[in-house]
Amino acid sequence: MNQIFTNDLLRLAYQETNLSETLNLVEAIENDCEKKQSFQSLMGMKKSLDSLKYTPSDASIDFILSYSQRQKVAL
Repeated sequence: MNQIFTNDLLRLAYQETNLSETLNLVEAIENDCEKKQSFQSLMGMKKSLDSLKYTPSDASIDFILSYSQRQKVAL
């Protein structure tokens, strides 16, 4: 499978394709086992990424608060 098609599958996974592209990609996925497996794999990776928590570490928060306090004193 070529890189361009893989990029198109990724765009489809993130709903960044127009209607025409979506229909063409869905048809290609339904008619090719390798493409279907690739798309399912991408969707699994997307689901894993979507489930990650985006929380800064305590050290990052402390650094930001410390920096903020230094800026208030400097003013």
